[in-house]
Amino acid sequence: MNYAVSGGSSTGSYATPVVRNLLWVNTGIFLVHLLTANIVPWGYVHLSPGLVLRHGFVWQLVTYMYVHTETWHLFFNMLNLFVFGPDVERVMGSRKFFVYYTICGIGGALTACAAYLPFPSIRIIGASGAIYGVMFAYAAYFPYRPLLVYFVAPIEARWLVLILGVLGVVGGVQGGDGVAHLCHLGGLATGFIIFAAAGRFRITQGRARSAAARPSRVYQWISEWNARRERRKAEHARLSAAELDAILDKIAREGMTSLSRKERTRLKSASQAMKNGKD
Repeated sequence: MNYAVSGGSSTGSYATPVVRNLLWVNTGIFLVHLLTANIVPWGYVHLSPGLVLRHGFVWQLVTYMYVHTETWHLFFNMLNLFVFGPDVERVMGSRKFFVYYTICGIGGALTACAAYLPFPSIRIIGASGAIYGVMFAYAAYFPYRPLLVYFVAPIEARWLVLILGVLGVVGGVQGGDGVAHLCHLGGLATGFIIFAAAGRFRITQGRARSAAARPSRVYQWISEWNARRERRKAEHARLSAAELDAILDKIAREGMTSLSRKERTRLKSASQAMKNGKD
């Protein structure tokens, strides 16, 4: 990640607890690496697709995102975390934000492992995959908030994320610049997948509707998709009077243990619907 952005916030841009801890941890590890690069075998915590997939070095899916070896790499990653992270953490809450951040980083690592497996010498480090996921969340919550790229060119958050996605695809196809574009793209895609599954994982709900001055189209689309899914599930679980009578007769004849898993599930759903209706 080799650009910088800045943006306004209605709640202030100072670092929130998780963002602040991530800034300290990443900077601290960078300094330790600087002092012990020739002593400690840091290669064991870098992301190596071959070692992960062929030799089970699964811890690298997490550890790589806390390692930076170049000052500018660390600086731009931490700057973007400081710009985007606090407002997202305020909406999600600290615990869910850290889970989201970590999962996006792992998603970027898995994408890189799949893409770069034929190149055993590749080593990937840095928090960019996780931060791309945070940037997607920021764009979903604050799509119309203006950001300044290089502190000069204003652009709305939703368009910035779209541009980053396109650049990730183009960079991944071209390659050769020493940047793990597909890792970045994987973090961004993981963020999208988590938001699309928000109704199930409950990670992006809560105060999200009041987070932006104008409603997010991404969030609206996800909410409508979840509502349709819940309606389909309710319709599938609904029992007719005849089906309910048949299940109750079977219980009376053969006992509760005679019901199949499907019958148990539908009976439970019907019971819950009746209970909700009384409430």
